[in-house]
Amino acid sequence: MQNGKSLKVNPYFLILNSVSNKLLRTGYGVIQSGRPLNMNHIAVIPEKWWANSPD
Repeated sequence: MQNGKSLKVNPYFLILNSVSNKLLRTGYGVIQSGRPLNMNHIAVIPEKWWANSPD
């Protein structure tokens, strides 16, 4: 069983870990797709995409 002290995380390292994970996921996606990174890409939000689709 863990004590409470081991669960505390320094916010700096939490942010650093989040940024590094984002960079790794982005890099892996670019390598997997074989396409260059598009810095002007706008992600589609599924809720808005489905709301605008014709039925």
